[in-house]
Amino acid sequence: MNIESLNTFGKRLKFLLELKEIKNKELANALNLAPNSISSYLSDQRSPDLKTLTKIADYLNVNSDFLLMRSDDYSTYLKTNYKGQEIVIEFNDNKLILTDKQIKDLLEKLDSVGFDIKKLL
Repeated sequence: MNIESLNTFGKRLKFLLELKEIKNKELANALNLAPNSISSYLSDQRSPDLKTLTKIADYLNVNSDFLLMRSDDYSTYLKTNYKGQEIVIEFNDNKLILTDKQIKDLLEKLDSVGFDIKKLL
């Protein structure tokens, strides 16, 4: 799947949930929504109101413009730092330290959802 094919709110939400390995029910619980609300967003039968959209973007740590299809950049803040045998990734002030295997797995996952890995390397 490439970013150009993510041409609806539902497709973009589904992409992010898969990328972040978050279940629909988990998102619904976190935002105090009914699971069928999330399902209707994913199938593009309904769109969230502005307050819910903001909550979704905040929970997923993404730029709300990505969900609104105003931007193809879903990150809000990403910084990497190589430290010897590992890479430290800071995303919205959360640190994640990855081993070589985890980096390989992450790159494979990004590639599988259509992210151009060559831009990272």
